[in-house]
Amino acid sequence: MKRFLSLIMAVLLVLGALPASAEPMEEELPEKELIEEKLAEEPARLAKLCFREERKATSAERPLDPEFSPEETDYTLIMKDYEGPSDLFVFATLAEDAPSGTVIEARWSKGDQKITSGAVNGKNFPDIIRKDSLEGNTLSICLGPEGQTEETYRVNILRQATLKSLSLLDQDGRDLGLNFQRDTLEYTVENPVGEGSLRLTAKPTVSDAALTLDGEAITAGTEIICTPQWDENGLGTLSLKVGQGDSETEYTVALRKTPPKPVRLELVTAPGKTTYRIGEIFDPTGLEVKVILDNGSASAVALENLTFEPEGPLTQDQTEITVRYEGLTLTVPIRVLEILSGSGTSSDPYRLYSQQDMELLDKWVESEMFQKGDCCRMEVDITIADSWSGLGSEETPFNGDFDGSGYRLTLPEDSSAVFTRTREATIHDLEVYGPQIADYGLVSIYQVDNANVFSAKFDRVTLVSGTQTLYSGFIGGYASSMNPVYITDCTVESGVTIGYEGGEDHIGSFAGEFNGFVKNCKSSATVRGGSWVGGLVGNQGQSMSDCRIEDCTFDGTVEADGNYVGGILGGGYAGTGWKLVTAPNARTPNIMNCRFEGTVHGGNAVGGILGAEACVQQTWYNGRGYIQDNSATGTVTADGDYVGGVIGFMQSLNRYNEISGNYYENAKKGIGAVAHVDTSAVKRGFREGEGTYYYDTSKDSLDDINCTKLRVYVELSSIGQTKTGDNRALQKTNHNRDDDPLGVNSGRLCYTDASLEPFLKRLEVSGSYRTTYTQGDALDLTGILIEAVWSDGERTEVSLEDAKVTGYDENQIGDQILRIRYENTSADIKVTVKPKSSTIYVSVAILGDTKHDETSSPHGMARGGLRTWASVSYFEANTADTVWDVLKRLMDREGLHADASDNNQYGTVYIRSVNGLGEFDNGPNSGWMYTLNGTHPEVGVSARYVSDGDEIILHYTDDYTYEEGGINYGREPTGATPAEKVDALIEKIGAVTYTQDCKDRIDGARRAYNALTPDQKNRVTKLETLESAEKTYENLRQEALKAAAERVDALIQAIASPVTEESKAAIEAAWQAYQALTEAEQRLVTKLETLQKARRDYAKLVATAQDKQKALAVMELIDRLAFAEDLKAALTEARAAYDALTELQKLLVDNIDVLEQTEKTQKIQSSLSKVSEVYKSTGDYMEKLGTPAVGSIGGEWMVLGLARSGRRVPGAEDYYQAALKYIEGAMDQNGRLHRAKSTDNSRMILALTALGKDMTQVEKGKLLEGLGDLDFVCYQGNNGPIWALLALDSGNYPVAQGATASRAALVDTILSSQTSDGGWAVSGDRADSDMTGMALQALAPYVESDGRVAQAVDMALTRLSQMQNADGSFSTYGSGAGLTPTSESIAQVVTALSALGIDGDSDERFVKPGGSAIDALLAFALPGGGFRHLLEGERDGMATEQGYYALTAYFRFLEGKTSLYDMTDILDKGGDPKAEAKTNLARTAEKAAQAVSGIPGWTLVITAAAFFGLGMVMGRRKKK
Repeated sequence: MKRFLSLIMAVLLVLGALPASAEPMEEELPEKELIEEKLAEEPARLAKLCFREERKATSAERPLDPEFSPEETDYTLIMKDYEGPSDLFVFATLAEDAPSGTVIEARWSKGDQKITSGAVNGKNFPDIIRKDSLEGNTLSICLGPEGQTEETYRVNILRQATLKSLSLLDQDGRDLGLNFQRDTLEYTVENPVGEGSLRLTAKPTVSDAALTLDGEAITAGTEIICTPQWDENGLGTLSLKVGQGDSETEYTVALRKTPPKPVRLELVTAPGKTTYRIGEIFDPTGLEVKVILDNGSASAVALENLTFEPEGPLTQDQTEITVRYEGLTLTVPIRVLEILSGSGTSSDPYRLYSQQDMELLDKWVESEMFQKGDCCRMEVDITIADSWSGLGSEETPFNGDFDGSGYRLTLPEDSSAVFTRTREATIHDLEVYGPQIADYGLVSIYQVDNANVFSAKFDRVTLVSGTQTLYSGFIGGYASSMNPVYITDCTVESGVTIGYEGGEDHIGSFAGEFNGFVKNCKSSATVRGGSWVGGLVGNQGQSMSDCRIEDCTFDGTVEADGNYVGGILGGGYAGTGWKLVTAPNARTPNIMNCRFEGTVHGGNAVGGILGAEACVQQTWYNGRGYIQDNSATGTVTADGDYVGGVIGFMQSLNRYNEISGNYYENAKKGIGAVAHVDTSAVKRGFREGEGTYYYDTSKDSLDDINCTKLRVYVELSSIGQTKTGDNRALQKTNHNRDDDPLGVNSGRLCYTDASLEPFLKRLEVSGSYRTTYTQGDALDLTGILIEAVWSDGERTEVSLEDAKVTGYDENQIGDQILRIRYENTSADIKVTVKPKSSTIYVSVAILGDTKHDETSSPHGMARGGLRTWASVSYFEANTADTVWDVLKRLMDREGLHADASDNNQYGTVYIRSVNGLGEFDNGPNSGWMYTLNGTHPEVGVSARYVSDGDEIILHYTDDYTYEEGGINYGREPTGATPAEKVDALIEKIGAVTYTQDCKDRIDGARRAYNALTPDQKNRVTKLETLESAEKTYENLRQEALKAAAERVDALIQAIASPVTEESKAAIEAAWQAYQALTEAEQRLVTKLETLQKARRDYAKLVATAQDKQKALAVMELIDRLAFAEDLKAALTEARAAYDALTELQKLLVDNIDVLEQTEKTQKIQSSLSKVSEVYKSTGDYMEKLGTPAVGSIGGEWMVLGLARSGRRVPGAEDYYQAALKYIEGAMDQNGRLHRAKSTDNSRMILALTALGKDMTQVEKGKLLEGLGDLDFVCYQGNNGPIWALLALDSGNYPVAQGATASRAALVDTILSSQTSDGGWAVSGDRADSDMTGMALQALAPYVESDGRVAQAVDMALTRLSQMQNADGSFSTYGSGAGLTPTSESIAQVVTALSALGIDGDSDERFVKPGGSAIDALLAFALPGGGFRHLLEGERDGMATEQGYYALTAYFRFLEGKTSLYDMTDILDKGGDPKAEAKTNLARTAEKAAQAVSGIPGWTLVITAAAFFGLGMVMGRRKKK
């Protein structure tokens, strides 16, 4: 302070401020010293101090803290945060009172710098702060005289800490759009997710700067997971600080929850209505829209949240609707059509005034603007002057109500029908006129409609006079029975021509092919056509459809040049495709109370009411036809046969053809002809003077009825032609009538002017009575009402006591048709007998297909191409289940959906589709069928109950006619049938000559014939020609063989006797000729022994002493064989010595037969020794198993094996009694132990015969009778005929009289199933060793007596040799895809070879490098007895029985006994034996016996046998 006062005084003195009177001044100092003194007292100050980052004074200042003041000496300066070093420019200005000479200096770590006061440009201090560091500098601003400046101001310079980068992501990794900038410290972001954690990454510019997030230290550059704290308003904050102290910087991020933003709209489902009339408002019903959000998610948008443009009435130029939602849009295409007046309801129909309205209506129908049930109405007569193609289209049928209001619609010439196609359409009160309609009159297309609804109803519709149609007046075509047509109160006027070109088939005034009902209609038209022509209707359409015509009249003219022509109806069902006759049990048409008053003329089968029912051979309960109370007073004429006043021709008549009360005039008889009649009133056969065949299905066996073959009989010259054996249409018994419909009772069917006494026309049954029963319940018809209806209209009540009820069987499961008889008239009622409940198991499968175009080979059960949709081998069911119950449960389990209903004419569940594949999808004959145990039942799936073991297959078919039971079954889809192809091959044989070329033609035809099925064989017409050719060729062959042998015999005869040296040429000529013969020719040479003797004699004459000595040495070796200790070595030595001789020397050896016999016996001994231990131990093991059970494994096969081996059968009598009990309980009335497996019968016959039981006496021979039906035997595939033949031959049992399964038929069947590679198989065309072996066992007795068998056996042996594995084993197809060697496969082959007299241990064909077939079988044997199924397996019962059985067959062969199945050594019933075959076997046995007898004491006599049986065939490991 003192200095400050001194300074003030000095200043005042200088300024003269002090008065003179003041104290005297000190001595005046020099100026410089005075300044210094003043400055020393008080330093200079700055008026201004600032810092800039650029040189110019105009650049922005960096703020000081505090703000600069001359008196304030200490400051802080915060520098911007740069990634590198930064410069600082200092600007300073001295205060005005600063002493002159005051300088400004800045001192810092790099030295001092002078600053010019008030300079425009600042003084640069480079690198004032260091790179990548928060540390700065201290800058001292010094003032004072030059060289004496002192610090006046201090500036502490720091770096401001900032972030180089900052990112913020949501929990899913989406960037929240922070848009970070280094100098921006506050941010606001929206979090669309709104929940969960955030992902933050921060990096400071200076690496050593501290970082904290909400007060917690974090690591720079590392992603940090943080969870914001949200308040109730959905707000949150993140605080991120970098640096510390004065250099610290805080960044804040304000968060706000926001919903995801919509980015686009997508159309899910279009609205239900997209076609509109002009003026209608858009209807969004059915529209589904979803919004796609920016987070990738989507959500449905409610209709009320959408807006639509335009909002008002639609105009014709509008093609789309704009849909809006939250600023987003999408478009929905629409169509706006011209409008008809009216709203389309029944009270306000669309009104039609002109051709233009009709054309607009057509557009609406095709665009589906005119919808199901809409109504339209004509308001005036309408004439269509231009071309007309019909209302609607095939794809969009007319499906509403068309009201003509009594007005007339006139069509142009050559137009189409009024409607293209209809579906659930009603057309009424309409008149139609067309001078020449080149179509049907009303509807062009009537075809299968999978919608399964009626096609059209025509009420009060008239074709007016002058109209001409090319086809039927209203409608026609082949449609489903589910698409009926109803024609009521309709008229075709006189002057109308139906069929103006003539010659069209299936034509009538109202309909052509027709399913539906015609009632109270009349036609006066002229109908012209070819075949199936009717005054009203051409013919019935679908086989199971309704075709019912009632209360109708025809008084016009029918002119036809073909067959089946009627005044009312041309014919019944005509068959699929119009030319193919099918469905012999189709429904028959109904015609009642109709009047024919015109004229009708045709070719064959012409009737006043009905031309012909030419298809149905047996009418069933659900297809009964009524032709009753009709009147035919018109004229009926024909160019051909079968003319009737009422009916021209009937294929058949039975109880369900209910024809009565029909009046006729102008004809010789009411019914022109009937092919066959089922009645109990006429003796079976042809009645004299008639071409009708009579039979009685209540008495006659269906197999015995010589029923006329299914064909179009009216095309034959006589209806009396028949063909035995083709009787597939007669499937049901008790369908007989009780009257003589063509004789004494004919007047009840049809009568003329002659008066008749009143007669009983029919019985009518009503009332409330019991119709459902449980198996075993007695019939109870309490409450039934029976009324008799008489021809004069009288009705009388019939008591149950006066009537006779037949047909009820309390044990027969399923629907039963009971007949109620009263005075030669009957009525039927249906009752159902349900089985008692118990658990069973069935096999069930569903085989489907794809929808596809027509193929050359229709897919189906018979022809393949199907796919397995579901399959279960053991499916639990109940005896109370129907097939439908089982199928429905399987479908539910597998997720399959069936469209099925019992609301139909079948009276049972009908399956229309499964998983969208429906009837008619793959053609007019396509649909769903089912098989039960291999056949197609004639009842529906809900009418057939299941039994234990049933095999159920529901399958699709492209064409049912190619399935089992169908008319084309076995035929090729195109071209000739298999039978026709065989006939062609037979035709090519031509003249038979003994040449290889001719033999090849004969053999080719025979192979083709053998490959046919039994049904196909029945269709071959030239079989006799083939058999004759074979016989002729065989005769020629035998003659050639005989001639060749005779030539050799002649040469032998020419050899002089005694032989001399000159005989050489003759002997050599004869010997060379003999050797040139075939084996067959050599067997016919009768003088062979003479030749051999001559050769030996000649050798003795010309032999040298050396020749004789060498031969003698060999003979001595042979003689010593009987005493050899080592026989094997001795045999080897003798054989080698003999083979070393010359041919002449060999002739000198006179005991060569001993060598050959000893070799044979040695081989037998070796074979016996090889197998004896296994054979004996297995036999011992089987005996210890105890009394056999009745059954496949451990039962019949064990019995047969032990019995045939000569061993004791444990508990044989107990087993026999158990077997009798089983037979008694299981056998049905046909002698069958199982309804599907004939092998059950065969197995039991073989076992009991082995015990010595005569099967002709057991149960009166019924088991043998059970094998008499070839169809039943063949049902099981190849197993059936093979084992049936073995069973018959076992005791040489006679075939039952009338049996179709004769020995010859069984042999033929087995031969016909030989595979193309030479063997036999369970299925398919690839040989299986097991099945091939079994077939050879059955055919063995017939080899030498039947050339066909010999040829087949040779092929099979060749194939078996090829199939044999390198180790000698044989394989079969197991559960996997590959072949597996099994002991059972080897056993079957060994058994077959033994039956054929072939040694499976030495025959070169069956000895492979690794061993023989016998070696391979022994490899499966186990110590202690028994066999394994697989080499690595354990003892197996089935394998043990088969292995033992094979060894038994082998031993019996070696020992010269009859084969295992030839049990005539213990029982011979002398049936119809194959004498030659038995002789052949006897010869084989004799040779073997001779061989064995030559081994005194050598043979190990062990007789044991094992029997493989049918259990393996149906067993657990085989696909057989």
